Amino acid sequence: MGLYALSSEYGPIATPDAVRYKVRAVGAKEMAVQSSEYGVEFTLSDPPADMPRGVLVGLKSMKRGEQAMLTIKPEYGYGDAGLPPNVPPGAKLEAEVELLACKMFEEVTEDGLVSRKVMVESPNKSDYSKPNDQVGVSVALSLGPSFVCRISVH
Repeated sequence: MGLYALSSEYGPIATPDAVRYKVRAVGAKEMAVQSSEYGVEFTLSDPPADMPRGVLVGLKSMKRGEQAMLTIKPEYGYGDAGLPPNVPPGAKLEAEVELLACKMFEEVTEDGLVSRKVMVESPNKSDYSKPNDQVGVSVALSLGPSFVCRISVH
């Protein structure tokens, strides 16, 4: 499954769990910025300050475990300001990116306090497949092989 960065009104959201990246100006020998060799954890809504926008756009098309070389135009890089001393103003960038892991979830509430991860898709796609205030709901919660909690609300 790929990495999606869509708002909750459009569907699933993924946050990188660990991303390894190196960014330099095209033709430069020195790296402008890079993560540690173990990667960096962040969310797409709160990326590292030195990460160019083009890396975030590229991540959205990647799958877990994938490595990619991105070529980023200045508008999605560091723009007219550059990133002194290693990226001159208006420079095109090369970014080596590896998506080590990601978490797929969907925000349930607007404030982000409740999110969900779908474990098994329901085969029932009818308009009546979601509960409302007038129906009973049964939930089974499994926290491992030795703990299962079943909740019924009617």
